[in-house]
Amino acid sequence: MYRSLAAVFVLGLLHVPLRADEVQEKEPIPAPKKQIEPTYPIQPRQDTIDVWQHYAVGTRGRFVPRVIVTPFGAFYSRDLSPFPWVHNRTTALMPNAVD
Repeated sequence: MYRSLAAVFVLGLLHVPLRADEVQEKEPIPAPKKQIEPTYPIQPRQDTIDVWQHYAVGTRGRFVPRVIVTPFGAFYSRDLSPFPWVHNRTTALMPNAVD
């Protein structure tokens, strides 16, 4: 008996329409008339850890700016300004290709 009462109660809560004329169609949402543009320039968010990709551990164990060595010269990785001490500070550069 309790099962039949529970089934009637659940069907009453769900309110399943039994006839097709009881089914109401939802009206579609109209398209927006005007697209809203932001008034401020959108800047991509920078992570606080991204700064450290331009530094490497030097020979003294401190973080020093990372230098990119190419056949055309050496450059700092942060702003690609030239690294002036390529020939007289050879220990400042690591001899391996991958850090």
